[in-house]
Amino acid sequence: MDTWEHSWKPTWPGRPPGPGSLGQRIAGLRVDRGWTQQQLADRLGISRVAVSHLETDLNTPSERTVALLAGCFRMEPHDLVAAMSYPVAKADRLPLVVTRWTEVEHQLALLARDLWWLDGGAASSASTVASADAATGERTLVAAMFLLSNDKNLDNAPDLGGSLTQWHVHENLCFSADPADAPAGEPAQVVVVGLTNGDGTCGVGVKLRESPMIHVWIIPHKCGPFSALDGIGAGQVRVGEEQACDEAHGSH
Repeated sequence: MDTWEHSWKPTWPGRPPGPGSLGQRIAGLRVDRGWTQQQLADRLGISRVAVSHLETDLNTPSERTVALLAGCFRMEPHDLVAAMSYPVAKADRLPLVVTRWTEVEHQLALLARDLWWLDGGAASSASTVASADAATGERTLVAAMFLLSNDKNLDNAPDLGGSLTQWHVHENLCFSADPADAPAGEPAQVVVVGLTNGDGTCGVGVKLRESPMIHVWIIPHKCGPFSALDGIGAGQVRVGEEQACDEAHGSH
């Protein structure tokens, strides 16, 4: 027969670890993301020691901390504490949903969705922009452009990515082909092959109707990866708008 000494083991500090340990779940989710305790603490606005106490079940996280943790791990608060060692009374006060993404992440996700739609589901085309080295003439791919169909203009262009993007048009570009000639239901793949002559015509390639476009820069750009214009005279934006420059996400 087991004696008291054999059946009981001290568990202080912290609660007994096991499948129901909220601290172990927090630690596991942190490790899965490759974060240190300090990195998680920075996201929560608490100290590293406080995170250590949470992961060892020495302290029970408040409802606010659980909500912040859930947002960091991109899950809902009730999912985080489900079947865990968390007081029922506190769980009942948890919000049903929390913010999982920053505003920038949200806008980038919307942009990725919209570009996917443009690339495969709408009458649009994709083009590339290359720069040439003045000394060697070697061409380097610097950006991609997504053009809307001919029935679109700056006034009815869709909102893609919010403030991260800006539709614009060019009056002086010559393209390798007309996107209207692409097979039905397929996005056209065209390339900018030069600039118009003084009379506005193309010596090489074709001049397209002024379809709205956005850039996706492959090289670093001081105004961000979706900068509309490369230089003040390189294109025109909607009347009443100013040239956008997303310096917060730009590269210098």
